[in-house]
Amino acid sequence: MKKLLKIYILLVFPVAFAMAQEETKSSYGLEDCLGYAMDHNQVLLNSDLDIDKAGAQIGEIRSAGLPQVNAQFFLNYNFELRKSLLPASTFTAPGDTTVPSDAEIELAFGTKYDGDFFFSARQLLFDGSYFVGLQAARAYRDLSSKEFVKTRIDIVEAVYRAYYLVLINREKIKALESNIERLESLLEETEAMAKAGFAEKIDVSRIRVNYNNLVAGKKVQERALLISEQLLKFQMGMPVNTEVNFTGNLDGVENVLKEKPEVSDFTYENRIEYSILQTGEGLQELDVKNIRMKYYPNLYAFGRYGWNTMTNNADEIFDFDDRWLNFGVLGLQLSVPIFEGGRKRYQIQQSKIELQKIKNQYDLLENNINTEIASSNDALLANLDQLDIQRQNMDLAKEVFDITKTKFQEGVGSNIDLINADDSYVTAQANYYDALYQAIVSKIVLEKSLGHLDYNN
Repeated sequence: MKKLLKIYILLVFPVAFAMAQEETKSSYGLEDCLGYAMDHNQVLLNSDLDIDKAGAQIGEIRSAGLPQVNAQFFLNYNFELRKSLLPASTFTAPGDTTVPSDAEIELAFGTKYDGDFFFSARQLLFDGSYFVGLQAARAYRDLSSKEFVKTRIDIVEAVYRAYYLVLINREKIKALESNIERLESLLEETEAMAKAGFAEKIDVSRIRVNYNNLVAGKKVQERALLISEQLLKFQMGMPVNTEVNFTGNLDGVENVLKEKPEVSDFTYENRIEYSILQTGEGLQELDVKNIRMKYYPNLYAFGRYGWNTMTNNADEIFDFDDRWLNFGVLGLQLSVPIFEGGRKRYQIQQSKIELQKIKNQYDLLENNINTEIASSNDALLANLDQLDIQRQNMDLAKEVFDITKTKFQEGVGSNIDLINADDSYVTAQANYYDALYQAIVSKIVLEKSLGHLDYNN
């Protein structure tokens, strides 16, 4: 008993501990968010189930080529027997002229009760469509696997976007908190200057208005942060009311953005959409082949063995020893298509047209990919330029504010200039973080267009 308890603890405790760790985990970095999404995003889970479903379809098609065995039992009560009309001369002696030559006799064949019980088996020997169907099912499973990869890439992109939006909103709140603290200190200094007669009451009021606006802006930004965190949880497949802390910062992000992605080794096969199109082309070719195979004959082997009975007495129906007689048959069934009005020919024409349409899509897809790469690369360069400008503007606005604040405190600057400088600095900070997020998104889109964005862990 103790040995069994020890084995139970060794087997169950690690699993329970791992589940508890997952449930109590409260901090998620970028890799944690991606890993969680791979395991919990409902769209991705359904896409994975599609692969399993495609595998089951292969088994379903394969089963059609295995022996099909059935057992059947029939028991009939013939309350009115089927009748036939036969010439009466069949039952008269030769030379008997008493019966008219055109006379007929009504005869009923059969018994009140009859039954059959038999086993039947059927085995496919040759059917061209069967083997093509197996190939198509395997190709469909391959297509499902590629669709899964595409879904995974889309989710990785969505998690990246949502994660960095959380970080951006968090940095905006930090900047607002710093501005509030700075303006609060300036407000206290201005109030003291007003009491000493070195500043007017209106100066205090103007600064307080800006202070109140910053406090209100912080509340708005906190709401935006909450919404972005809920969006990230949604993309991960996590309940939005789960209490978690998303860790990470934007240190070094600008340097990463400036790293040029490798485009020299790009091929269209890097894009999962191109691979999906290739698989779709293969499936359409198999459809043409499948229709052509319907011109060939089908060959099946079959067999049947069982027992049958006939009686007019109900109490003899289940007299298996004397009344039930055995029978058996073996045979081949060959079905040869001869003429069906040209239906298969028109089906092949339609399938070939669909195949040509897929071939035409290669040029369209390649043009789309080229456009995506060019536009995303241009967008990244433009957003990096904008980011550089906004960073310079933020630094300049900070410098202007510091100088204006010093001049105001020394009594040689106006309060209005100080308020304007503060507004410009706050706006420059917001513009910088907006530009930073746009640059991050542009980099993500460019990586995706080059086929570099995926989750490999």
